[in-house]
Amino acid sequence: MSTCFTSALDRSYLPSLERLLFYNANQAGIEPEVQSVIERYGVPRIVEDSGKLRVVCSEAVPTQSLYALEPSDAAQPLIGIIVYTREMDTLAVLHLAVREDYTQRARPARTSLLLDMVDEVCNIGRRVKGVESVAVFPGTRREIRLHVAHNGSQ
Repeated sequence: MSTCFTSALDRSYLPSLERLLFYNANQAGIEPEVQSVIERYGVPRIVEDSGKLRVVCSEAVPTQSLYALEPSDAAQPLIGIIVYTREMDTLAVLHLAVREDYTQRARPARTSLLLDMVDEVCNIGRRVKGVESVAVFPGTRREIRLHVAHNGSQ
C-alpha cells in the first residue's frame, strides 16, 4: 500500500508533528542547510487554524505543508512532512522531515519516502500554472533543482 499524502492535518497529530519537525535525529546530517533556510525564511513553528495544524515560517513567507501518513495502519501515523513556498516559477522546499524508522537506511528494501514526498511536490507543481521547477534546500550548497514538466511538455 502506498503512502497517503494530505495537506490538512488534524490537531490530534500535534505531538507527532512536533517530534518529527523539531526532534528528528535525521537533522544532524543537514544542519548547515537547515540553518541557512531558517536564516532566509524564518524559524518554522506549528500553529492551529480551525482545528487543523499548519507550519509557518514567518508572516512574510506564505507556506504550504504536505504530510505523509502510513495508510496500512488504522491510526495512519504521521511519517513525513514537507514545508514549501512558491517563489516566482519555483516551489521551494524549505523543510522536510521523515520519521527515523522510514528512512532509506532503516528500510532499504522500500522505496525512499523522501523521494516519494519530493515527487508529490513535483506533481503539485505540474498542476500549478507558471511553476517550472522544485528546489530543495533553496540557496544552499546542497540545493537540488528539479524541472517540472507540464502536460504536453518535456
